[in-house]
Amino acid sequence: MSSLAPFTHEQADYIIKSLDSWFNVIEGGKRGSKNIVNTQAFGICVDSHEDNLFLAGGYSVASAKLNIIDSNGLGLTHYFRGRCKEGKYKDRDCLRVYTRKGEKIILISGGGKKGDEKLIQGNTYGAVLITEANLCCQEFIKETFDRTMSSSARKIFHDLNPKAPKHWYYEEVINFHEQKQKENKDYGFNYLQTNIFYNMSLSNEQIKTILNTYDKTSIWYKRDILGLRTNAEGGVFTQFANNPKRWIIDKPAKKYTALFVGVDFGGNISKTVFTLSGLCLNEKNEPEIHILEAQKVVEKGKPIDSNQISKEHKEFFMNAFKKYGIYPTCSFTDHNMKALTTQLGKDIGDTSKVVFVDKSISLSEWCMYLNTCLNLDKIKIMNHCQIVIDS
Repeated sequence: MSSLAPFTHEQADYIIKSLDSWFNVIEGGKRGSKNIVNTQAFGICVDSHEDNLFLAGGYSVASAKLNIIDSNGLGLTHYFRGRCKEGKYKDRDCLRVYTRKGEKIILISGGGKKGDEKLIQGNTYGAVLITEANLCCQEFIKETFDRTMSSSARKIFHDLNPKAPKHWYYEEVINFHEQKQKENKDYGFNYLQTNIFYNMSLSNEQIKTILNTYDKTSIWYKRDILGLRTNAEGGVFTQFANNPKRWIIDKPAKKYTALFVGVDFGGNISKTVFTLSGLCLNEKNEPEIHILEAQKVVEKGKPIDSNQISKEHKEFFMNAFKKYGIYPTCSFTDHNMKALTTQLGKDIGDTSKVVFVDKSISLSEWCMYLNTCLNLDKIKIMNHCQIVIDS
């Protein structure tokens, strides 16, 4: 074992729980000792593991080396000091460590770009440690789960700095395993939230000095110091974020003069989403747009393809009539997918009812227009349209 500043009770408990937990996650602010604690837990795991091949990953090979292998002199080379050496394994960067179970190979890999998952395919890893896991691409993270399935003692370790609450990592990884842990206390999900106050290597005076450089009311303080999940960037509709109740309604208007479907085709990370908007007159006899329905296209046992998108679009389009009594005038699509736009039109039986919207105005102009409509109370959102509210 290595000599470090003392761990807090919470950090020590996390390491102890990692002995019996297959998925271990530390999330927290800057200088919260995430790397040190996870590296120690991972080192203990490798030291007694029966398997021979392991993985240390990050956004890039460089970040994995800095945060895991070195970690300010307290990484894996410190844990295995005197019994490890950096080198190559089949032309890949690695750390060779020597344990009572024999030589172990810890491959070092980057996972920030789509396609990086191919670098770790074909292997079975006894355990995996990923630093800055929420900066890695989804495909890479998913592959690390798959690559450990046949481990003799499967273990995955993640550390991360907080992101916005609706970040894909929370929605597709953390939330799922948190729910599983609630349903079964023996599931094996081990989670620790940490911050700078957990760093026992810093004196009280050092921490006070650091805190004096931050505005304690700022989102940066909440995220970087307290380690909380906050929307620190990308805030476009701040008036809505500060008071969403002003624009949220719990029942539709009695009558809509027109309905429109919006289709936002998904990309590398985002999912395809359908929205239904209705035009009506309010009590002042002034026009309003109500966002009535929203639906995300999700995988159903196989990757999402154009046929699934078109089928669900047709159902969404037709269900508007069943619920509101009139057919949508048309669907508006974007993202330059003209071929898919044509398919959507053919599948509902009328290509003129699906209209491709090109970039006639910039995204910033769209945002300004929507902001103006919000400020004039010309837009309302049904309370069950959580996808829109979150966005």
